[in-house]
Amino acid sequence: YVQDVVDDDPANVEALNVASAISVRQAFTIIGQGGQNMDTLATIGTAFKTAVDSRRKYVDAKFDAAPKDAASVIAYADAAVTALRFSDAINALEPVFKSAPAKADLADRLAYCQMRTGRYTDAIDTLDRLRRVGANSSDAYAQALMALVQDRIGNKDNSDSVMSDAELNDSFNVGVETAQASIALRRNKTSTSQSIANGLMRDQGQRTEVNYLLAALANRSVNYQQERHFFELAVLTEPLNYDMYVEEANSAISLVAAFVKKEDKDFQYAYAELMCNTALRAKNDSFQALTGLALVNGLQGKAADAFKFAQAASQAQPNSAGAQFALSACSSLYARAIRPKGLPGEDAQSKAAYASAIKQANDLDRISVDANSAAAKIDPTYAGGRAVPTITEAFEYFSKYGRSPVISKPA
Repeated sequence: YVQDVVDDDPANVEALNVASAISVRQAFTIIGQGGQNMDTLATIGTAFKTAVDSRRKYVDAKFDAAPKDAASVIAYADAAVTALRFSDAINALEPVFKSAPAKADLADRLAYCQMRTGRYTDAIDTLDRLRRVGANSSDAYAQALMALVQDRIGNKDNSDSVMSDAELNDSFNVGVETAQASIALRRNKTSTSQSIANGLMRDQGQRTEVNYLLAALANRSVNYQQERHFFELAVLTEPLNYDMYVEEANSAISLVAAFVKKEDKDFQYAYAELMCNTALRAKNDSFQALTGLALVNGLQGKAADAFKFAQAASQAQPNSAGAQFALSACSSLYARAIRPKGLPGEDAQSKAAYASAIKQANDLDRISVDANSAAAKIDPTYAGGRAVPTITEAFEYFSKYGRSPVISKPA
């Protein structure tokens, strides 16, 4: 019935939103019925595609209808954030914040969007300006966001100090609690993160960010059944939660080792690839999704595809240690795959092809070393002091430390 309404009136955006939720439920109904075969996978993929596309049309319509005057910049920015148009929100907020740097509602949204686009230094500058110019205007959310960003760039002591201020300011603020859980998860303090997340589940269980954190914790604890439960809740709340699809892909890859038969392993990889592609459909420039695609291809020995996706990920977000680490591993894999094993033939054509392959392999090795160095500079705590990683090592880093920093959306 809902699909009939959508077909009859494509402009009915509310029907699109309902259709998205129905498609998500259809996907999980199929998953719950079991059966690991490629036909089932295709049906699951179609359901998620429909869900993401319907939700995308809905949020884009809301964004297009948002007021664009300076006086309504908060409403415009909130619509942009829901539509994952962080750059549009930044462009609208920056000039207004410049003229009113003491307003926490502007700073919170601007810094959040800067963080979501990997512009950590800009986020710190925005929040620091709020603190300095606004005097006591720096709210608990701003402090928690600052702690989250400081942790991500390796300033653990600064992060802890600012988080203490946030807790004193408002320890029950959902932004404070989600940031605390995210930081604890990355630091592998799973008991702390679980305790915070459990409290959030009771009080804020309707939030997609909360269910994402709970899914990530379940994944870290090797409780894949529970991870699947929170995955469902997260994307039912927000079908465009691309981080959640990437986390589900990581969960599928982690399960590969539990299977003996090749067809079962192949299914897990195919499902992981589907999840990464779904994430990319939700946000077409997601460097996390591209990194996931690089690694799932690399783990299957598909060196050329792995390198292609790793390059795209590092170009989409050069400041991602996970993307750089994946590029290092995938470049090395590709170099080994194309490097000639023997000597060239005597004819000129064979010698030229041999020389070209050697040069390309050497170039790839240089890319690998440079990307490894870049990852170490971005994240000296967890990526520093390492040799060029294997694909497995790059995946382990990405699944533990490469998650997006998570905090509830500013309100």
